[in-house]
Amino acid sequence: MLREFTPLAAHRLDEFCQHQLESTGLIFPPVDAFQLAALLRFEVVFDVAHPQRASCVTLRHGNGGQRLIVVRPEERVERLHWAVAHELGEFFAAEAIRTLGTPVDDVEPPHREWLANQLARRLLVPSRPFFVDLQRLDGDLIALKNRFSTASYEVLARRMLDATDPSVITIMDQGRITFRRSNVLERVPGLTAMEKVVWLRAHQTGLHQREESESEQVQAWAIHEPGWKREIIRTTAAWMNW
Repeated sequence: MLREFTPLAAHRLDEFCQHQLESTGLIFPPVDAFQLAALLRFEVVFDVAHPQRASCVTLRHGNGGQRLIVVRPEERVERLHWAVAHELGEFFAAEAIRTLGTPVDDVEPPHREWLANQLARRLLVPSRPFFVDLQRLDGDLIALKNRFSTASYEVLARRMLDATDPSVITIMDQGRITFRRSNVLERVPGLTAMEKVVWLRAHQTGLHQREESESEQVQAWAIHEPGWKREIIRTTAAWMNW
């Protein structure tokens, strides 16, 4: 198994992905996962009949080998970039595991998949520019999406949890919590009264909402589309009151 995911382990993954990006010259957002794959000598092909969102195979010819990422077409561009980035994360997982000081054979498939997701997020949303922009833009998810356009809103929201600022990220789909996690608390309590008020306003108006008090700041972004309402909430609070 992987060791506990400590800040040091997160930093090592940050640096590992930064090195991969720097080796290709892609150091500024947005990161084009298709361009990144090509520069890392992967060929990306589309297959409408592919049973998975994407997979990576190596085709061997003589002494050489060709690395191929097969992707099933998607309407959402962000999903395509994520699919390619995830396959790159799968490919680099063993090397990243050694970077964390864990024997590769000790990592079971579910943990390897988790690690591939961690790597994919860091490839699409590099830590150095992201953390700078997160502070500069005061955590504005919409402004961050404009900067890191190949990443989805959800990927960006989850990356906020990698910052040092104590926070909670909540994702609401059709009025129901589908994700709620903190980068400080192991067990996150239910929505606070302020979170409920701010979320409801965003849900009803479809507009960004913000509220703060002496102990709590809540921002909610409405990511609405025909037939579906999603809101993403970022909360920072005085944790001793929770």
